[in-house]
Amino acid sequence: MNYTFQIAVEAGRYEWVQMLLTAMEEQHETFDAATMPAMIQGAMDRNDLAMTERLLQHSKISKKSWINLGKHALNLHNEQLLRIILDCSQSDPAPGQADLNHILHYGAIIGHVPSVALLSERGADINMLGLDIENPRDTPLHTAARRNNINAVAWMINHGAYINTQGSKEQTVATATIDKSPRLTREPCSGHCDDFLYPPSSQGLQPGSPGFGVDARQFDRYIMSLAFSTSPEMISLLLDQVDLAQIGEEILFRVSLWRGNRLLLKELLARGVSFAARREDNNVLHCIVGHTFDPFDDGQVQHNIDAAEFVIDVRPEALSEAGKDGNTPLHLAFYSQQPFLVTALLKRGASPHIHNNHGVTPLGLMPDYWGDRSQQMFAPYL
Repeated sequence: MNYTFQIAVEAGRYEWVQMLLTAMEEQHETFDAATMPAMIQGAMDRNDLAMTERLLQHSKISKKSWINLGKHALNLHNEQLLRIILDCSQSDPAPGQADLNHILHYGAIIGHVPSVALLSERGADINMLGLDIENPRDTPLHTAARRNNINAVAWMINHGAYINTQGSKEQTVATATIDKSPRLTREPCSGHCDDFLYPPSSQGLQPGSPGFGVDARQFDRYIMSLAFSTSPEMISLLLDQVDLAQIGEEILFRVSLWRGNRLLLKELLARGVSFAARREDNNVLHCIVGHTFDPFDDGQVQHNIDAAEFVIDVRPEALSEAGKDGNTPLHLAFYSQQPFLVTALLKRGASPHIHNNHGVTPLGLMPDYWGDRSQQMFAPYL
């Protein structure tokens, strides 16, 4: 009968399984508890919610199996399966808060926010220490930050996680995030932006310098964390680490040279950072449009367009301001060979007829980069 039952489960034949389980239960018998977790996991893999629930209701499983099934639901990023395990399992002995905390820690590793929210709702402690064997002083918040699970970090911060708890290596959540971010591996500024805009972190940024709440030797990673953060909460957390009155403009220009981030620009503006600032005659719009990136990376293109349009909304005059060598942002968009940015600037009213210090207009640059196609590409906006 065990073999028949196993075949019915694997085939997803719920009516057969129901008939066999009912017959067993009427005789006060259960199927082999040692094989039941494997069959439950198979039903989970097929996202068979009804089968999973019925199998869990039939027989008791060990606490170890209960924890493993919870982790498997997290691996599947399936909050419904996790809810069924929490509601329908008959674990022996019954799981307690420590077991929920164990699964929550794994949820922080996976970064699946609906499951983290469900575990917290059921009593798991998002501020519990000692769940990470390698980093026993870390909370789930530290764990999620170390793995760049920003959405999970944001959710936990919004629901009472302590952001200033020092975990392993005496790191707060912000420093854990910075430490896991990759270092810059290439110079983001094109030849038309001055190197002064992006000096190495050792140049004038020594540990203990005014305005720095992060080690200056980690500043490249700090900039990367800001540039690629999609969470307003994480951006706010990172900006809280520094004195923006001292280095807000430096952050504005460095991040803009690497990647457009509208959320970050919005927060910097709200905190009083001036968008009228200059670096070697260039404004922030020059920097957003003036560096080279992969034009086939749709995400990067859209991020930079969104950032450029935000700056234009804040300071429309930035469109026509001359920067280094008399170039307008439209000149630099051509130099950087970014047709989508060129189009975006033209749509917003950038003039293609302004001469730079060498007497060259953006209109005059078109044939140099796109030849005979240029008139066809940009004619609707000229």
